Amino acid sequence: MLLVRPTLVAACLLAATALSPFAALAQTNTATTPAAPPAAVPPGLIGAWGSDSSCTGDVAIFRADGTVINPGAPDGATALSFTVSGDGITLSDGKQSGTFAFALSDQAVAWSNGASMVLKERCADQAPFAAALNTAANAPGNAATIPAGPLPDQISALAGQPLTVQGNPVQIQSVQSHAPKKAIYTNITALPDPQAIPGDARLYYRIFPTAAAAASYVSLAADDQASFLREPHGAGFFSTASATDEGPQGSKPTPVTIDCLRFHPKRLQKVVISCFAAMPGSKLVAGAEQSFALPPGKTIDPKDMGQQDNLTQVLSLTGLSIGKLRGFLADHPQP
Repeated sequence: MLLVRPTLVAACLLAATALSPFAALAQTNTATTPAAPPAAVPPGLIGAWGSDSSCTGDVAIFRADGTVINPGAPDGATALSFTVSGDGITLSDGKQSGTFAFALSDQAVAWSNGASMVLKERCADQAPFAAALNTAANAPGNAATIPAGPLPDQISALAGQPLTVQGNPVQIQSVQSHAPKKAIYTNITALPDPQAIPGDARLYYRIFPTAAAAASYVSLAADDQASFLREPHGAGFFSTASATDEGPQGSKPTPVTIDCLRFHPKRLQKVVISCFAAMPGSKLVAGAEQSFALPPGKTIDPKDMGQQDNLTQVLSLTGLSIGKLRGFLADHPQP
């Protein structure tokens, strides 16, 4: 069990320096045996932490696989492993390790080597770091857990892996795979824990016969008979939106274009937002969907497309499925 010491965190507010977790490790003189990843990471620690909650610099990302990374580090930099035991945290870079006094609260984490202290605040916006949170260190897509076999089986295994949302692990309750009638793709749907992600949330992973077919399906500029705009939605009103996922900070992946459809069914006080993104040069498509209730009222505009925050939320969810497929494709290049 993690021991929380608010008094130590408060002291760090007064005595914190610009010392990074990596610099703190360099100041120790300890054994060279690397620390093994923990069997269980304190859920409150998982996520992105910065010198302040805006997280414009000096960010440390603690991940569920027992590694902590600096998204601003040069390409190829070694991630640290960490273990937490009571009021101590051990960091290792594979060559040397050090144990520090440790304290954690809802919005702050601190550790000290006795001479210097490090204070981090939880990033107010975790979305920019979602892909980094869901990719294991030096092993994009958690390749070791993906079985060899047909591509649909591999993607189903990938889809069943837990998510990390706003620094907290979210379990996938079920994974469904089917080929819709008259569709040229195989659809794999992951249903996350509805207590953690409400609104009938779904993550989609679709397999097309070719990369060209996948790109045509997603593009809002394409003939709508070949795009997701033609999926059965019933009677209602819709609008479209686009965004770009540029991957984790400090990395250089190919940007991924996301196209979204916001659909307001007639006579219903809700908006259903679905977003899809074709992985560059791949026959794989990532996506997500979520429903949002509209405020009740007799005079509500039937063409209301909901709040911008709703769209942002589905874009963030889509970013998680993109991150999973990015890692998978790095480990399993497709012809």
